Amino acid sequence: MEKMAGCLLGRAHGFALLEGAGGLWLDEIFSPQQLVIDAEIQRFVQSIAADLRPGAQDIVTVMREGTQGRGFLATDLTLDRFRDYMWRSSLFDLRARASWTGDQRTLMDKAAHVATQKAAAYSYELTGDRREALDAIMARAKREFGGAL
Repeated sequence: MEKMAGCLLGRAHGFALLEGAGGLWLDEIFSPQQLVIDAEIQRFVQSIAADLRPGAQDIVTVMREGTQGRGFLATDLTLDRFRDYMWRSSLFDLRARASWTGDQRTLMDKAAHVATQKAAAYSYELTGDRREALDAIMARAKREFGGAL
């Protein structure tokens, strides 16, 4: 909730960049699961595109249509525009809790699965001088820390 609040507040005040995605405990620890969750939060906040200026529709006509039997969910205005206000999460289960069946994984399990898939799809390979320098650093770390790495 804290990450969502900060992201939403930043969006409301026009900040184009928020930092700390994937960070835990004051951004001192990186978590791939938190990175996936933060990306989902960003997608939600980015989807908020409500235009709060007065619309072209006559409000009395819209209200009348919504209250004359069919309800607002069946009005042409709602059907034409609901995607402008609807966000479908790929991570969070936004259905009523009573309908949660089948996928019983926790949010962290789902995020870990997404992070693992993304990492497996990544094809970057470090070569050349940088690879040799990194290998030397890792070899030194293994010697100095007793092979724990």
